[in-house]
Amino acid sequence: MSNGFIQLTTGPAGAQGAPGPQGSPGNQGPQGNPGVGSQGPQGEPGAGGSGGTSVLIDSTSYTILDDDGYGTIRTSGNIEIELPLAATARSIKFIKTDMGTITTITVQGSDTIEGDLTLTLNSQYDTVTLESDGVDTWVEL
Repeated sequence: MSNGFIQLTTGPAGAQGAPGPQGSPGNQGPQGNPGVGSQGPQGEPGAGGSGGTSVLIDSTSYTILDDDGYGTIRTSGNIEIELPLAATARSIKFIKTDMGTITTITVQGSDTIEGDLTLTLNSQYDTVTLESDGVDTWVEL
């Protein structure tokens, strides 16, 4: 007879069961935030293309208008050219001196041309390309 204990015995291990069914796919994650940055400047025209307006100025002063747009301003005498406010004009301006004369470029209000109030082109065929930062500065490209 036994001493009050029950003795249990185990048999050999059984075969591994078949894998269970595949689970349902998870929910799609949230969409990422859009990239941050400003739009780059307009590229230069291609071969044979047109860069917009071309204005020849032969007076002593000229104020560039917002609707002059992207283009070339050519001068034929000593002249002062005033840029539009940088906050409202984002287009690129090309300014070229065709004759051997002086072209002085000025700004409006508290705007600057890279920290200066004026920029001077002294020699024939001097050129400058300026772009507004959209706030208060014109930047030479």
